[in-house]
Amino acid sequence: MRVARITSAGCNAFEQMGLRVAKVFENNFDDEQGRHSALLNRLAIRIEGVRPALIPLALMLPLQELKAFRHVFVHAYELELDPDKLVLLLKYARTVADRLVDSVEDFVRKVAQEQQIEL
Repeated sequence: MRVARITSAGCNAFEQMGLRVAKVFENNFDDEQGRHSALLNRLAIRIEGVRPALIPLALMLPLQELKAFRHVFVHAYELELDPDKLVLLLKYARTVADRLVDSVEDFVRKVAQEQQIEL
């Protein structure tokens, strides 16, 4: 259960980061209607003249699976966790953790380049 809580917290942290990026750069993100899926999809695309993509396409499946797990985990009153499913989720979590810092650094570098900001 501890792994599930940590995984859920990681999903929340990523979503908050993504939501802040969307709000700062797009200034009109509706964070009420289906935002979880819409946010992931939006962050995976480059918006010309606004911002580069934050999420590489290779992270979409792991992030979607982790998001789906978090939804079940948070909303289920009684939940028996399948150990095999947890192994797969941990694989996805590791994939995201291993690539997230590089993805964010790449995003910052591209924003600085587009905005002509020296880092």
